[in-house]
Amino acid sequence: MKSKLLILLACLSFKTASTQKTVGVEQYYYMRSGENATIVPMAHYTSSRNWYGEARYNYDELETFSLYAGRTFMNSGLLSWSATPVIGGLIGKMTGGSVGLNMDMDFDKLFLSSQSQYSFSMDERKDRFFFSWSELGYQATPWLFGGMAMQQTNLYKALGTLETGYMLGFSLRNWTIPFYIFSPADKNQVHIVMGLNWEWQNSKKIKKNFQPSVVTNTAESGVRK
Repeated sequence: MKSKLLILLACLSFKTASTQKTVGVEQYYYMRSGENATIVPMAHYTSSRNWYGEARYNYDELETFSLYAGRTFMNSGLLSWSATPVIGGLIGKMTGGSVGLNMDMDFDKLFLSSQSQYSFSMDERKDRFFFSWSELGYQATPWLFGGMAMQQTNLYKALGTLETGYMLGFSLRNWTIPFYIFSPADKNQVHIVMGLNWEWQNSKKIKKNFQPSVVTNTAESGVRK
């Protein structure tokens, strides 16, 4: 028991070693019953010193461009993990700021990723929200993965909403194609997300990154993802 505890503590030890440069472009399509499909493009970059940058459109709010920056902290071992705190600005339909945290963990073929953020508008006090997205998956083969996903939205002075769903994805070299479906049992609330993502890393090993971007609407009747 003591040896297992020491192994776990070693896996969780803090580390900020340099990583490889990474560039990624992601394109997501959001489809919900009774609504028009929404396209969400985004791009991200990680430097060799772990500095992180990300650009998004239609992500925090429709017709809104956002730019985020932060730094990645990571550790590789029996349990590999990375954490990236970010801070950003929004301009467009919603103008304001946002802070968040992106996390990824891998243990053998299991992976867990989460994204949480708090965003606020400089124009309207009520236009602020907390959002979190989490997924737990299994890498069945080098090209196939699947699992469960969950998203939660808390608007200003409103009851939070929680959606659970399933994911299935395919990987081929630098490409990843994930599919998500939420509320499949309710035909009036079915929510589908499809992605087409490309990532390049300055090494022979391609980083796994199945985390989708988020499309939101901060109005009371709006829907996140």
